[in-house]
Amino acid sequence: MGKFTGEVIYDDSQVQVKPVVNPALVQALVPPPVKSVLSPQDQRAFDLAEAKRKSDQISKIDEENRAQARKLQEEARQKETKKAEEQRTLKLEAEKIDLKKAKNLENLPTLIKRAKSVLTGESVDETGALIKAPLPTQSFGGSIIDAVGGFVGKTPQGAAQADRLKVIGGALVLSMPRMEGPQSDADTKLYREMAGKVGDDTVSIERRLAALDEVEKIYSKYNKTPELGNKLPTGAPPEAKQAKDGNWYSPDPKRPGKYLMWKD
Repeated sequence: MGKFTGEVIYDDSQVQVKPVVNPALVQALVPPPVKSVLSPQDQRAFDLAEAKRKSDQISKIDEENRAQARKLQEEARQKETKKAEEQRTLKLEAEKIDLKKAKNLENLPTLIKRAKSVLTGESVDETGALIKAPLPTQSFGGSIIDAVGGFVGKTPQGAAQADRLKVIGGALVLSMPRMEGPQSDADTKLYREMAGKVGDDTVSIERRLAALDEVEKIYSKYNKTPELGNKLPTGAPPEAKQAKDGNWYSPDPKRPGKYLMWKD
């Protein structure tokens, strides 16, 4: 029978049944947490090994990234080196073509002037301005450095000038003047030796300049025709040099970096 409580009518005849919990069923559905079977010492060793494995994995990834970066840098460097070598080869080929005209006695003074210009690292352009260039490789050690630099793809300073001197030295040998007289055999041998030494990058610059002077002396000894346009103008100082335009220039003492032009 129901009764009124002022708000809700409850039926006393209906008994509320509480659910019964089966502990075995709960244990079967929710397994207990797994307890470590390792001893504390073994657990520490395991944790250290796991940390090292993760660290090694990260280090491997970093090393692969660095290797890839080095590879890209090396490819870029090889491209630049190849381009520089191609330009260097083109310049040498142009030099060889230009020097084909010097395979006779008349053009020997041109070869001597070019050799002096490379050996001293100074030349004068068409406007009379002084041009500075690196000195060529000298000594046996320097030639080894050039060879090693070429092997690893790097062109050392002075290597290009050394290559130019080799070309000029070869042209000097080919342009040997005709020698006649009692000392012709000895002068021929001396000329070939000195001309070959000019392009030898294992020899010091001072010795190559001395060899070039001997070449010039032998040339002057057997040259039967006077040089036209290569005579120092009247009043010009000894340090004056002749440019490609045929005019002679010397440094202006009153204007540093400027040059005076001399003509007869």
